[in-house]
Amino acid sequence: MWANSEVIIRTQLVVDGPGGLLSASCEALDFWSGERIACEVRPSMRFPSEAHLALLWLEERQTTWLTAVAPF
Repeated sequence: MWANSEVIIRTQLVVDGPGGLLSASCEALDFWSGERIACEVRPSMRFPSEAHLALLWLEERQTTWLTAVAPF
């Protein structure tokens, strides 16, 4: 999928406890240049009720992107 053979996959959860909001993001960067290859954000989830859903979404994104980069 990507021409880059060495990538960094960075995930983040942003929790607004008082507001009850949760956002998750997954970003792929080229290891050597730091250039962004891909970024996906899943906003507007409810905290804490959808925290597990956010973690599952991050795991799915990581697995999909790792599979796209893996040479084997």
